[in-house]
Amino acid sequence: MSLYRSQEMKLYKLGVKKDLIWEVINQFGKTALAQFIDLNAEESPMSLPYTTTIKECEYAEKRLQYLKDQCTKHYVDIHAPKNLDNMQEIFERFAMQKEKAESTIREVIQDDIRQTEQYCLDQNEKVKKTFEIYEQLKSSQAVFEMAQELIPNIDGGNVLG
Repeated sequence: MSLYRSQEMKLYKLGVKKDLIWEVINQFGKTALAQFIDLNAEESPMSLPYTTTIKECEYAEKRLQYLKDQCTKHYVDIHAPKNLDNMQEIFERFAMQKEKAESTIREVIQDDIRQTEQYCLDQNEKVKKTFEIYEQLKSSQAVFEMAQELIPNIDGGNVLG
């Protein structure tokens, strides 16, 4: 046992098929007994196989920030999970509802985020158009009120008929 470690450690190299890697790492993460070493530390980040996935996740994070800002703007409460276990439970329930394996759920989540963002953008555009129509109606009302004052009362105020 080392002076810097509370328990003896061993180094293992684990080979896992690509389609199982997410589940394997997730299970290791749940145990909190594993430490991962980056074997590609010398590689350029742009040449690594998961660079595209990381960029997609970053873009999804930006979309989520937009949605969070919209919720704040429109007084919609957002409740974060209480802890990591609660987050994992929510994640597993979501995967079951979507009838997808946890390893493939990332794409489903990104699609949901994309659709929700588009819905929010569409709703904002409708609100903007509604506000423009409202402003036009207010202007029309002001014109009608001015016209009513300027046109002399004919036949008890009934100008047209």
